[in-house]
Amino acid sequence: MFSPILTVKTLKPLLEAAKSAYKSMYNFDISYMKVDTSDVPINTEGRPTKSIKLEQFGACWTNKKTIYFNSKFYLAIRYYSQFDEVPASAQERIVDEIITYTNALKHVMCHELAHEIYKNLATPEFKQKVHAEAEKFTTSYLKSLDPESGKYNEELFCEYLGSNVGASLATLEIRL
Repeated sequence: MFSPILTVKTLKPLLEAAKSAYKSMYNFDISYMKVDTSDVPINTEGRPTKSIKLEQFGACWTNKKTIYFNSKFYLAIRYYSQFDEVPASAQERIVDEIITYTNALKHVMCHELAHEIYKNLATPEFKQKVHAEAEKFTTSYLKSLDPESGKYNEELFCEYLGSNVGASLATLEIRL
């Protein structure tokens, strides 16, 4: 079974590529952001929390200018992923898990960096522009949220930008 343990060494090249992509695509300088890993769920204040289960914790933006990833990120992928069909062989299943895993890492890194932009850098006009572009955009994660909640607009912003920037990193190789 595919179950790598994430390290800062693994995540740092992805963080640098994502920061560079945000600068070139949207002119946001988030060069100060850092990445770390944790064996326990972390809240936005950068402290451990029991309000979320470990397998539901993929990553978290914090107001400490650090994104924390679950060192066992694969648990979150297994928790949130739903495979429509089972590949014909075990080897195909492993290849599918690796592709899903690396794409999810890219998307989640970009999503979490978008929280920094939303909270501290984006103008109201930029937020409005993104929301207008993302009007019909959705993901499984967004479908799980209440559109009337105060969290929804920020999560829509982060999912949309995260998807755009994450797609620009499609050819980035992640060494697991």
